[in-house]
Amino acid sequence: MATDQETADDLVEQLKGSCPVTTKKMFGEYAVYHEGVVVALLCDNQLFVKKTAPGLSFVEEPTGIPAYPNARNYLRVPRDQWTDVAWPSSFIESTAEALRGGQDPQR
Repeated sequence: MATDQETADDLVEQLKGSCPVTTKKMFGEYAVYHEGVVVALLCDNQLFVKKTAPGLSFVEEPTGIPAYPNARNYLRVPRDQWTDVAWPSSFIESTAEALRGGQDPQR
């Protein structure tokens, strides 16, 4: 099932002002960018944030799950957690900072 444009728009709108993110459609799903760095994927209308050491403290499932078959493990963020703007903003910003600092995503 592909992600709806509405879901991508909702994420961008929800974080607007607190965390600058953009999305780009790719193969029916979306890549989520924070200031030019891919930090997450939207797959099947769910947010999957790249797994980094700082990001592990933000989720209940620290082992991660693949966003799609044969993918690396990502940290899944249930859609109901997007409504607390401070939480996903901090999560995405800390992930982007770790990725910019050269930290390889955890496997």
